[in-house]
Amino acid sequence: MFCAQKHTLVKLQKLDILFMMDASGSVTEPSFIQSLNFVSNFTEFFQIGPDNTQVSVYSFDNRNVYGFNLNKHQDTTSLRNAININNIHYYALKENFTMALQFARETVFAPENGARNDSLKVIIFITDGKSKVGNQVELLREQNIQIIAVGVGNQTDVETLKKIATSTSNVFTVGSYDAINTIQDFVLSPVLANKFCESGPCKNQGTCLNLQNDYHCLCLPGTSGKDCSIKVSMFLKCLASRSGDPNECDSNPCLNNGVCIDGINTYTCQCKGGYAGKNCQTNGYFRNNKEYIQSIWKMHLIPSILANTTYYRKYKSFKNNEVL
Repeated sequence: MFCAQKHTLVKLQKLDILFMMDASGSVTEPSFIQSLNFVSNFTEFFQIGPDNTQVSVYSFDNRNVYGFNLNKHQDTTSLRNAININNIHYYALKENFTMALQFARETVFAPENGARNDSLKVIIFITDGKSKVGNQVELLREQNIQIIAVGVGNQTDVETLKKIATSTSNVFTVGSYDAINTIQDFVLSPVLANKFCESGPCKNQGTCLNLQNDYHCLCLPGTSGKDCSIKVSMFLKCLASRSGDPNECDSNPCLNNGVCIDGINTYTCQCKGGYAGKNCQTNGYFRNNKEYIQSIWKMHLIPSILANTTYYRKYKSFKNNEVL
């Protein structure tokens, strides 16, 4: 009987990501700083470097565009140190989406500024207002540049966001800048799931990661294999029988209808109905509940924790109760 699955380290597809941030007067300076924190936290998901992910960050109003290009910061420390209000300016004027998108197409994604021919190119466009878009979105799509539109607050025009975004599934809204970090996982999904992931190869709710020449599935507990199609209950029983490990689920540790998945000297609870925590003991429906977010990370990442060293660092920061 086959009882072992080998995990391999994987390398994500090269990514060129531009954060284009609304710095108009409708965005207060404290809110703009919160937006910068969102961008800084977002970059922690990626290996930064000339052969991995490159990040550009610009702010804009109706007259100015200011920030840095893709090839400016080639390591995580340098990049995160640069994402602050001294380098990414707040203007407090009006907004001009057409100008910002044109600048992205003509300047940021120019080869001399770091754009690579073999990379996936993504714009994450963050705004709390509305403006004319012109033909810049069509021109960006012709260059195979994906656009994700993030609208903040109740003054955001959703129809404008739909015009900007590559598809309606790339449109995200949040009630305020105070809550912008709560949608980080949602915004991350279309960045990671691209090209090889377009066909949805991961079964049983597995999460698809786009690699340089392939894809990799992060499988939920209880599933395994290249596409998460293999049920691994027998696999776990095999390992347990060989190690003399008892079934930790015999004591029914998962509360509130949670499903227990037996492991080797441990167990995992798949929580339902918005509950969270090791034993599904906490009502953690809201995504700004830290314990709930921790449980989501554990549920998705522990089975494939060796799949990507960047994710491993992220998990360790949660485990050590560090602030993101």
